[in-house]
Amino acid sequence: MPATRVIDLSHHNVIPVSLEAAAAAGVWAVIHKLTESTSFTDDKVDSRYFLTKEAGMLWGLYHFIRPGRIEQQADYFISQADALGVADAATLYVLDY
Repeated sequence: MPATRVIDLSHHNVIPVSLEAAAAAGVWAVIHKLTESTSFTDDKVDSRYFLTKEAGMLWGLYHFIRPGRIEQQADYFISQADALGVADAATLYVLDY
């Protein structure tokens, strides 16, 4: 069975107060939901960004896309990442379609 190296998180997931145990178990990265459509921003993304960086793991953000207004959704996704300060030069951006 392959090892879990990347975990997908969103506000739906309950996680421990630290991700250091996950990193020690071989998890390399977290990809966290940031936005959905043009109005929803995950309220747990900033704390999970901090925990991921604290554990020395790689970080990614994803947008859960809805039909229509694709360009506006992409703009919303990037603007929220910038506004919240949850992206850096190494951040992986993902589209959940």
